[in-house]
Amino acid sequence: MDNLGLLRWVLFGIAACHPDAPRPAPNPSTTSGSTPTGTGDTGTRTTTTTTSCAVTGWQPLVDRSSLRPCSEFTEPAPGCFPGELCADVCRAACGDGDCPSGETCEVVEWTTTWYDPVAYSLSVCTGASGVMPEGPLNGLSAFVPTSLPEPASLLVAGESALWTVTSTDPRVLALDLGPDHLPDGTLTDLGPCPVDRVPTAGLESRGRLYLVFGDRVFSAAVKGNALGAWREEAALAAAVEQPALLDTGDRLVVAAGSIDGAPSPLVQSAEVDAGGVLAPWTRTFVTFVGGPGRHAAVVANELVVFDERAGSIRRAPVSTLPNPVFELAPTPDDLRFVAGSFAVGSLCDSLVLVGAEPSLSTELLPWDPTTGPDDAWRLASIVSEEWRPPRDTTTHGSSLYVLGFDGTKVWAATRTP
Repeated sequence: MDNLGLLRWVLFGIAACHPDAPRPAPNPSTTSGSTPTGTGDTGTRTTTTTTSCAVTGWQPLVDRSSLRPCSEFTEPAPGCFPGELCADVCRAACGDGDCPSGETCEVVEWTTTWYDPVAYSLSVCTGASGVMPEGPLNGLSAFVPTSLPEPASLLVAGESALWTVTSTDPRVLALDLGPDHLPDGTLTDLGPCPVDRVPTAGLESRGRLYLVFGDRVFSAAVKGNALGAWREEAALAAAVEQPALLDTGDRLVVAAGSIDGAPSPLVQSAEVDAGGVLAPWTRTFVTFVGGPGRHAAVVANELVVFDERAGSIRRAPVSTLPNPVFELAPTPDDLRFVAGSFAVGSLCDSLVLVGAEPSLSTELLPWDPTTGPDDAWRLASIVSEEWRPPRDTTTHGSSLYVLGFDGTKVWAATRTP
């Protein structure tokens, strides 16, 4: 029985208990983070913009028990990340993997009363001090919030502005970006969407803003924080809900998402000319699906699809489009997010997962263009104020933007060397 199964058994077996002092485990063993298995659509979405990035290195990896406050004997433990157990505070479990550097695997024992013999125990990592900070951490700066005057449903990053769409009476809003690519608080109403509904995806590319409404695609020229007239582009071969709309350099790609409530098995792509006009879309069926949300990105000239049901990553060189040739990438260790609670994207030289387990957090996976993904995810900035999955995420260059669950706050962070 694994540690989580044991904890679950403990919940049913005791009504009130307290931890005794930890003692060294007789056979310290190893732990790895939880691996997602797929739990369905949560509405999380992501868009990406392919832009060169000046970040060239990574800080030394910080990996440790979070020591965040938690409530004992609850499943899941409030305040703890997957891979951690609540043993007075959140500590990394050490039943299946090594402890973080500087921590040792010990057994924490529980009794129903002070005089009873030991009845239950958990193997957790001890030795860390102080609660893990919210940021900056592991290559990402701390998140900076910006409030919106009304709820938004979509977030698209551009060179000069963040583009949002209001949730009711869909209208396009521009949130100005300063020289540091952080929102400066200025919001401009640019009028209604080209059709009376909320877009399913968006992307700024080649000086144009593209919005997808089912199978219809519209674009408008970007002029700073303003838009030109809307133009209808070639329609998608198939309508997909919550797809990832991606830029590979000479093509736009629609991947992942869902069709009639089931994960989409399609990769659709269209060439783009110098004026931003889309050629007819092609579609290719793949033998796997990435999940019902936007679980695809372009990283290091590869089309990457995260299969949340299997917890696996598949990659295909963008040069193989329109019929991508995917291969299974090595499975990195220590993924902390539970399936269905995250959005996928790209940020400079890394794959990005933004989720809520138990609060708004970001994981970065370094990506080498010649060898693919690194062997470990890096838990980066945490926002305790946001404890539910993000409504949308988007990136531009080294900047990451997250739209909070209720659509009224944008969080901005930056990939750092």
